[in-house]
Amino acid sequence: MMQVKRVRIALVVGTGALLILAGCSNQPASTATPDNSAPGAIPSDADPELVQIYQNIVEKEMPGVSFDLLQKAKDEGTINLYHIRLPDANAGLMGEFQKEFPFIQFTEVEDSGPPLMQRFLTEERAGQYNADIIQGTDTTAMDSAIDEGFIAQYQVTSESYFPEASYRSGYYYPLGQATRATILYNTNLISDAQAAKLKDFKGLWDPALAGKKIVLTDPSSASAAMLFWYYLDQTYGQESWQKLAALNPLIQSGTPAAQSIASGDAAYGVVSENVALAAYNSGAPVQWTIPSPKLVEYIPEAIAANAPHPNAARLFQEFVMSQTGQSILGKLSDPSARTDVPELRDVAKQPWYSSPSEVYAADKSQIAAKSDELVNEWKTLFQG
Repeated sequence: MMQVKRVRIALVVGTGALLILAGCSNQPASTATPDNSAPGAIPSDADPELVQIYQNIVEKEMPGVSFDLLQKAKDEGTINLYHIRLPDANAGLMGEFQKEFPFIQFTEVEDSGPPLMQRFLTEERAGQYNADIIQGTDTTAMDSAIDEGFIAQYQVTSESYFPEASYRSGYYYPLGQATRATILYNTNLISDAQAAKLKDFKGLWDPALAGKKIVLTDPSSASAAMLFWYYLDQTYGQESWQKLAALNPLIQSGTPAAQSIASGDAAYGVVSENVALAAYNSGAPVQWTIPSPKLVEYIPEAIAANAPHPNAARLFQEFVMSQTGQSILGKLSDPSARTDVPELRDVAKQPWYSSPSEVYAADKSQIAAKSDELVNEWKTLFQG
């Protein structure tokens, strides 16, 4: 039996970290032509084991992917995956992918979205072509990478299963539909009556929560935080910011904020749902509300234009966007955007859990245009 290898080369935590990826260089990617054409004939001299994988897995889960792509992916044998911090979901994806395609190994680089994208862009600009797959936390940054020519054109065969708002055709596709602003609270510190106030964002500064420590996130730290502060500004005006500043909140990024709530250092706060879910799955005494309308972003994944293993990358992208891949993501992280994958998370079965259907129609261009102004106003209020 072929040995399955998964190599974790580096955990990226700052701009000064040294990254070494086996087989990477500053030379342009392989000149092999990626292929997602119609399957066509299987060569008569093809490896019988590979033919079986193609017929039993690829044709069923990724119809339309060619045998030639599978063969070239096997020949490359490696995927350099630059992934965001979705540990359970990405581990689940890689594990299942390697069960189905045991001849491909991974090297991993993990970080939160903005620094990961910055590293990717820095490497690409320097001609250091390391990444095969790049994940992000917002589509704006991915659009910028496309504008610079660093994202490959590749249309997945399952594109029609996704809502048009969730992808940029031929470039990036969604890992999931992320709810960016849940109100997470510690059930040992917040009563049911107080929790009822938190079903609306106005509850964050409701007098019923007086004396309870709140934790919030700097809008300049991530697109998710900017979306929340932009929504408050547009919906409730600057008065809402002033009321929150008067509460003397803790200011922390998403995961530390959730940890503070879980430990009791804070009673409640605003975090993305995938962060809330991780805290809940760890056994922490937490629950959360999702005010209506939901503040949603699609989490993009794309193939690097200079990928050193372009065919293996395309096979992985096809797998991630397949019903199988999206079901893994939908169970372990954010709900899938794919129209034939239902809500699969166990937490959605809990009697306290509710997710509204209405989604906030955010205008990305308006948010981008106003972001500097909002950051400066936020710093004035919250940092003095």
